[in-house]
Amino acid sequence: MTGSALSRRDFIACSAAAAGAAAGLPALSWARAGRAGDVIRLGVIGCGFYGQGTLRNIVRRAAEESVAVQRVCDVHRPRLNQAARLSGVPAERATPEYRDVLDDKEVDAVLIATPDHWHAKIAIEALEAGKAVLVETPLSHTIEQALALRDAARRTGGVLAVGARQCSDDRYWKLRDAVAAGRIGPVCWSEDSFCVNPRAALFARPINESASVDEQRPDHLWWDRWLGHEWGLAPRVEFDPERFFHFQKFYDYSSGMAGELLFGVLSALLVALAGPDGEEPQSVVCAGGLYQLTDGRETPDQLVAVLGYGGKHSITLAASALNDTRLGTIVRGRHGTATFGEETVEIREQGAFHPEFRGANKDRVEAGMVQNSEGFWVPDPPKGEVGFALTPEPRRDTLGNFFDAVRGAAAPHCGIELACSTMIAVKMISESQRRRKVLLWDSASATLAES
Repeated sequence: MTGSALSRRDFIACSAAAAGAAAGLPALSWARAGRAGDVIRLGVIGCGFYGQGTLRNIVRRAAEESVAVQRVCDVHRPRLNQAARLSGVPAERATPEYRDVLDDKEVDAVLIATPDHWHAKIAIEALEAGKAVLVETPLSHTIEQALALRDAARRTGGVLAVGARQCSDDRYWKLRDAVAAGRIGPVCWSEDSFCVNPRAALFARPINESASVDEQRPDHLWWDRWLGHEWGLAPRVEFDPERFFHFQKFYDYSSGMAGELLFGVLSALLVALAGPDGEEPQSVVCAGGLYQLTDGRETPDQLVAVLGYGGKHSITLAASALNDTRLGTIVRGRHGTATFGEETVEIREQGAFHPEFRGANKDRVEAGMVQNSEGFWVPDPPKGEVGFALTPEPRRDTLGNFFDAVRGAAAPHCGIELACSTMIAVKMISESQRRRKVLLWDSASATLAES
C-alpha cells in the first residue's frame, strides 16, 4: 500500500508491545466477566465532531442504557474540556493521553472516534487491555491495519463493533434472509451510493484559528501525538490546522470519501449479499477525481467504482460531493430484483424467469395459470408483474446494539469480520482511483496487486 503505513507484522508487534501483550495472556472481555447486569463504564477517545456527537447520544441515554462515561480523551485541549463538560467527567479524568483510558481499571469499554490513521492502533491496544471497543467508521486507514485488528479481535475474543449505522437498518437483514432463501435467484449485480452537495464543501468544517502547539496556551494541540509519526502512522510534518480540522482531505490520515462515506454503504450491502461476516472483493476498479472542490484537498470529490466478488457478482458504488442525486439501493438476481423504498424492500420478478420466482416465493405471492381467449394457458398475473414487499422490524440502533454486545446479549451489527472485508474493499477503491489501475485482491495470501 502507499503512504507511511507499517507492515502488518510491524503494526501487530508495535501495538501488542504497547499494550503489554508480551505476557501471552488473552484478554478477558468485560462481557465475558459475568457483570452483565452492571453499569457499563465508558471511555471516549477522540472528541471532535463525531466523537462529541456520539458522546451527546450516550449522555442522553445513560440512565435507560445503564451506562456511565468515566473518562474522555483528546489531544486538543478545547475539545477535551468541552467533552468533560458534556459528560460531567471531572477534570482529573479528562486526559490527552489515550493510554490513561486503556490503563484505567474503571473503564470497561471505549469509543474510538479519532482520525482514521489512529483507529486500529488504539483498538488493538484496547482489546489487549480487555476493553470492549466501538470504533467509528472506517475500521482503519490501511488494509494492513485492518488485518492486524482482525487478528487481535480473533486472538483476544473481545467485543469489537464498528459504527456503520446503515448496518442497523433491518431492511438489509430482511433482504439477507430473502437472498439466502433464493427468493431472487443467484445475485449478479448490486448498486448503492452516498451523494451530498452542501453549500460548504464536504470535510470543510470551521477551523479553530487559535489552535496552538504551545503547551502553555489554553487551546493547546498535541500535534506530534496527533500525527502518530512515532509509530509510523503518518509522516512528521509542520503544524497545519487544515490537516487537523479537515483530515479527511488528506491521504496521510484518511481514505477520503471511500472510507468516510462508502464504508457504511458497502458494509450494509454486504450484510444483505453475504451475511454478517461480509465478503472480500476479488477486483476493484474506480474512476473519479478532484473535479470542482479545488481548496487544497488531496482526496477526490467524486468516485464511481465497480467491485468484483469471486467471479459471481459485482457491486457498483458511487460517492459524490457535487450532486446529491443518488443511485438506488438495488440488488439484482437472475430471477428477481430487490429495490429499497422509503420504508420497505420491494421485490419483483424477472419476467423470463417468472416460474422460478413464483416457485421460490409461493408463500408470499398469489399466482397461477389461466386460459386466455384463444384457449392458451398463460401466467396470471402476467409475467413480470408479480412481487411483494419486505417490511422491516424494530432493531436496536448502532449504539444500543454495542451496549447489548458488551453485555453478551447480541452480536455487533457490524463486527470485525464484516468490517475487515469492507475495509479491504474501500481501501482498494481509494487506491484504484489514485493509481488509475485495476486492483486485485488475493484473500488466501492477503496480497494486493495491480492488473
